Amino acid sequence: YGDVVRVVSIQRENAHIHSIELCWGTHVSNTEHIGACIILAQEAVASGIRRIVALTWPAVADHVMQQRSFLSQLAQKLDCQPKQLEEKVEKITKHISSLEQTNEQLQARYFSSLIAHLNHEWTTKPLTGVDIIINLSAHSLTDEDLKPFTQIVRQELQGKTTLLYTQTGAYAICGSQTTSAKALMQQRGLAWGGNDQYVQWKDVKLLQLVQ
Repeated sequence: YGDVVRVVSIQRENAHIHSIELCWGTHVSNTEHIGACIILAQEAVASGIRRIVALTWPAVADHVMQQRSFLSQLAQKLDCQPKQLEEKVEKITKHISSLEQTNEQLQARYFSSLIAHLNHEWTTKPLTGVDIIINLSAHSLTDEDLKPFTQIVRQELQGKTTLLYTQTGAYAICGSQTTSAKALMQQRGLAWGGNDQYVQWKDVKLLQLVQ
C-alpha cells in the first residue's frame, strides 16, 4: 500500500458500521452495475473467511462461448448431441464400473490359482516367526498387485504368518493368532504401518533380510 489508501465501510440499515476494510480492488456503488456474473469458485483465505472467484460482463460472454465450444467438441467425440452428454456419460460410467468389477473377479481368480500353484515355492523359516515368504516380482506382479494379492492370501492361507514383497521393497505381512505382524517388523527395524494382524509398507532393507 502507498501512503494514501482507499477504505471501504459497510453500514447496516440502522447506520451502525458493520465493517471497515482496506480496498482490495474495484468497487461499485450498486451491484446492478456489475451486470452478468458467473461464480467460478470459492476459496478459504482465513478462518471463517472465504473468497468468491467470479467473472463479470464482458468476460462472462467469453466464458460462455468457451464452454459451449468445449461441450460441442466433447459431444462430437462421444458421437452424440450436447443435450445427450449427461446420458452418454452415465452409460460410459456404468460400463467402466462393470469392466472394473469383471477385472477384479478375474484378478481374484488368477491370484487364487497362483497361490495354489506356489506351494512348492514356499520359502520356509528364512525369518524367525514367518511361515511363508512370497516374492511377487518373481511372478511378474508389481507394487500395485500387492494389496489385492494379500487380500486373497489372507483368505487362502489363514493361520499362516505370510510375508509378501516386491523387488522395490514394498511388502505386506499377515500375522496369525500366535505371531504379531507389527512386532515382527519392529524387531527387524523396518519401517511399518498397520497392526498385529496386518502390516503394509515399503522399506528396501527388507530385501537384505529375504535374500
